[in-house]
Amino acid sequence: MKNLEDKQKLCDQLRRSKNVIFYGVRETNNRTNSDIDIILEIINSKLNVALDKSNINCCFRMKTADKNNIKPILVQFCSSVHTKKVIFYNKKLLKGINIIIREDLTPDKLQIFKAMIEKVNKNGKIWTNNGEIFFKSNGSDVVKKIKEWHDVNAIGITR
Repeated sequence: MKNLEDKQKLCDQLRRSKNVIFYGVRETNNRTNSDIDIILEIINSKLNVALDKSNINCCFRMKTADKNNIKPILVQFCSSVHTKKVIFYNKKLLKGINIIIREDLTPDKLQIFKAMIEKVNKNGKIWTNNGEIFFKSNGSDVVKKIKEWHDVNAIGITR
């Protein structure tokens, strides 16, 4: 660790390691279906992962800058490693239903991730794993770890 700021960033990412964010889950006025019930329905039926309420510490809608957007749902699991791994492995089963699952990244990492998505477009693949950002360009087997803004700028892709 270079300094205190690096240690704080690491602690922040570790604190978020049990969290997963679900985007595109419609809000309902039906009081019988809470967000946690909706998330468990997605996890159990769409992702084929058997979980119940005891596997979830908390579940809530996050704020969005645009009031017209669907608020994402942050889910914190009791077990960070196994549950999250299985959910991320099976998230490909959600293709075509407009629900996206992402890690809960620190604000700095989230900005870098969004910039990489915009920069990469269809010229490669960008993903996260355990709070780290990775990139692989089309036609290459080389996976690059994106740590800082200079790594984003070093990627030789123009839009």
